Amino acid sequence: EVIAKIKPNSFSGGPVHAINIERSEEYKNGQIPVLDNFMCGGASLDKNLEKRMNKVDEGYYENGVKNPDIFIRQGLGATENGGSGTYAVEGSYKFGGVGVPLPLVTLGIFKFDTDEELGPNETGEICISGPTIMKEYLNNPSETDKVLKKHSDGTYWIHLADIGMYDEDGQIYHIDRAKNLFMRTGFNIHPNKIREYLNTIPMIKENAVIGIEHPDEQMVPVAFIELNDEYKKLPYDEIVNQLYNICYQNIDELYIPYDWYIVDQMPMNLSGKIDTISLKKMANISYFDNKNGQENKYLVLK
Repeated sequence: EVIAKIKPNSFSGGPVHAINIERSEEYKNGQIPVLDNFMCGGASLDKNLEKRMNKVDEGYYENGVKNPDIFIRQGLGATENGGSGTYAVEGSYKFGGVGVPLPLVTLGIFKFDTDEELGPNETGEICISGPTIMKEYLNNPSETDKVLKKHSDGTYWIHLADIGMYDEDGQIYHIDRAKNLFMRTGFNIHPNKIREYLNTIPMIKENAVIGIEHPDEQMVPVAFIELNDEYKKLPYDEIVNQLYNICYQNIDELYIPYDWYIVDQMPMNLSGKIDTISLKKMANISYFDNKNGQENKYLVLK
């Protein structure tokens, strides 16, 4: 409502703001113009939402020429870097990317727990160096040493614990948080990749995927889904059978969720991200006690 009224040049927010804007009557009625800068960060933007709001297809690249219809431009950064480190500045927007490094920011992709730098299209940890990085966490040298690391060339780098890569054009891509990555029967699983695929299924309004410990498979992906209204009255077994069959035909078997929980409304934390801690508490899953999970798989947000 406020954006429609004052029509600001710039707005900084996260995916939750983009979601709420798209759902608003003001957006649907054309009262919200394309801003000069709608800066989105804090979490990865759903690719289907990005396609709809930016009116582009996968693979789109501005390639030096500003597209006036681009509604949302993503960025990436950290408090330890004084804020933003990359941004999809005019002419650099590329679908699914978080932009290019800002002036004075040096960004590199390194093998985890090393200072071995990787090249284009190689996945590793996103690290930032330059005059904007912090000096230290105040009075906390042990935590500082975990994040701020001196490489063999004498340069200090902030290790973001984010998994990412860059392409031959210098576009940065954020894949997932390192803490979300888990092993299933010896294979790395990126839950964000599963989440992105699930969001392409018309039945699903929103979802979260969390790794849960399992006695036979190390950890398994469990999907928490909020359904679109027209599907909410379907029986649980019918919903899950449809979802499983769709996944089985389109994604690697290891990426198919082991279990499905239906949430009446997805809980969000104060930063606008899905509150996975609350989801885990609500579900209270222990596959060591019961390999079939909990009996009640409908979760009601309180």
